[in-house]
Amino acid sequence: MKLTTLIIGFRTPEGIGLVSDTKVSISNGESFHQSKILTPIQGVPVIVGAAGDADLFLEFNRKVPLIVNEKIRQINIDNEAELKTVGLSLKDYQQPQESRNQQNVKKEISKIKETKKEFIQPPYMYSGEDLIDDCKNLIKGISSQVKNENPFPLEMFLGLKGDITAPPSLHYINWNGRERAIRGYEAIGSGSAFVKKFFDKHWNFGMSLADSISLAFFTIKYVQDVAKDIFVGVEDNELPEAFVVYNDGNFGRIRFSNENDVLKKINEKTKHFQDMINQINLTEMKLIPKI
Repeated sequence: MKLTTLIIGFRTPEGIGLVSDTKVSISNGESFHQSKILTPIQGVPVIVGAAGDADLFLEFNRKVPLIVNEKIRQINIDNEAELKTVGLSLKDYQQPQESRNQQNVKKEISKIKETKKEFIQPPYMYSGEDLIDDCKNLIKGISSQVKNENPFPLEMFLGLKGDITAPPSLHYINWNGRERAIRGYEAIGSGSAFVKKFFDKHWNFGMSLADSISLAFFTIKYVQDVAKDIFVGVEDNELPEAFVVYNDGNFGRIRFSNENDVLKKINEKTKHFQDMINQINLTEMKLIPKI
């Protein structure tokens, strides 16, 4: 079994972020590195990160676009049929608003249609809530394949901007399809206890995305280098991965121009922690019999 850990999710005034290590451990003791945060639907502000069985997560990400595309295809068919009853076509709504505004020359000959357009919108749409429901059903179905082998096969974060007027939202979904919204920060995976230790002390909702990502970078490196969690890690000379969804809908992986300097400072800090631990290590144990 391939296991993936550690992912930290958080909300900020600028948007939402997911930060993850890249180590995938296999039950035979071998490991490799790969991205654990994916954008499964092209062009749509959705980011997904999972901890648990890597094979199940890859299956999830392979199937999500297929399910969504099929739902949208069916919705377009239904909308076309409904609009046809009032003399309109789905093409009227698929072109950019500016393009429609530039067609003023046609207003005189299409006043009736323009009037109808103001009051009749396509009746069906694929919303952010629909996506959440589809993800819940899919993760539950996939996890059921191995529930007898692994009691917690897969859990994940889902970040999306489903409403153009609202900020992006961050959701946790467990292997059984149970979902809840995350209002602050949360972590899934092997080093979650250390995330709580650092984030409870140093993080607050008012922090910027950049500062939140920096704290998550340090926490993951601490779990790897100081706590020495064998299931958590990144490749040499690499930082953990960070993906965001901004309030304006822009999304994707975030890179920083000073990543080498950041990595150097984090390594120095984690080494300092390790040196402190080494200095206080007990060198001999002696059992005192109980009287």
